[in-house]
Order: sequence, then structure tokens, then C-alpha cells
Amino acid sequence: MWGEVLTSHLHSWHGFTLIFGLSLATLAVGTLVYLVNKPSHAKLNAMEKLNRISPQNIITGFANTILHFASSFTNLFHNGYLRSYHTKIILFAELLLGYRLWMSGPITVSFWDLTYPDLYEIAIIFILIGATYIVLTTPSRLTAVVAMSVIGYCICLIFVIYSAPDLAMTQFTIDTLTTVLVCFGVV
Repeated sequence: MWGEVLTSHLHSWHGFTLIFGLSLATLAVGTLVYLVNKPSHAKLNAMEKLNRISPQNIITGFANTILHFASSFTNLFHNGYLRSYHTKIILFAELLLGYRLWMSGPITVSFWDLTYPDLYEIAIIFILIGATYIVLTTPSRLTAVVAMSVIGYCICLIFVIYSAPDLAMTQFTIDTLTTVLVCFGVV
């Protein structure tokens, strides 16, 4: 209880107990194994057979597998071609969009309620499709960069058409700056 004096009894010798007997037996068996077990090539070879299941060997194999997978993944996806990167980004975005649409259930579109597109909207869409095709198929990095800037400017025009001048100015500024910086790095 509170305020009660506690006493503890510490002893360095508790007598012959079970724990003391087990400690003596462990020391005796260890000494006996040390004296009887002499090293030899046969024992070393037997232990070498068990080396393949050692923790160090298992972890090294696992690390080498991860390194091989990472190298294969890097070589597959990072080949140094800008058009390849754009293709993969666009395909991934399309697959993600398709998956989301597939999981959200049936899509119903009432075409009668849609407004008819104007001629300039259709022209912008065709320019977007053409520039995207050029980005994905051109062997020239400079042409791909210019086509990407055309895509950015078309998006800027879409923002202007649908009354978002702040987004249009931001898109125009960033796209121009990016194109200039990348062109100086490409040429």
C-alpha cells in the first residue's frame, strides 16, 4: 500500500535449483561438443551443402531478383525516346480513363441534348488529333516538342472558347516557356 516500506532480498546464491542445473548441463554439453567435434573436410563439405538455404544466400538471391526486375523494367520503359514516353503516358491515361468508365456502370449520352459544335471547335479537335499523331509517330525530337506545343495552344484555345481566360493565359505562358526551354535543350 501507499507509504508502506518495501524490502527486497537480493542474493548472489540461491542454491541448487532447476535453472542452475540446466545452466550446468548446457555448459557441459557445449564443452563436450567442442572437445569431440574436430574440424574436417567432410564436415565442411556437408555444411557447404546447407549454404544454399542460408539466410544470407536467400536474401542475396531475393535482392538479385529485384535488381533484375528493376533493370528489365527500366530498359523496357526508359529507352530514351520522347515519342515512346508520350505514347506510354497517353496509353496509361486512356487505360485509366477506360477502367474508370467501365467500373462506373453504363454510360448514357443523350445526343439530342448536346449543342452542335461550331466549325472552329471541330477544326481545333482535328488539329489536336493531328498533333497527337505527329507526337507519337515522328522520329525527330524537335518535331515532337513542337507538336506538343501545338497541343498546348489548342488547349489554350479551348479555354478561351469556353470562357476561362485565366486558364488560357496560364496555359499559354507555361506552354511557351516550356517549348522554348526544351527547344534550347534539344537543338
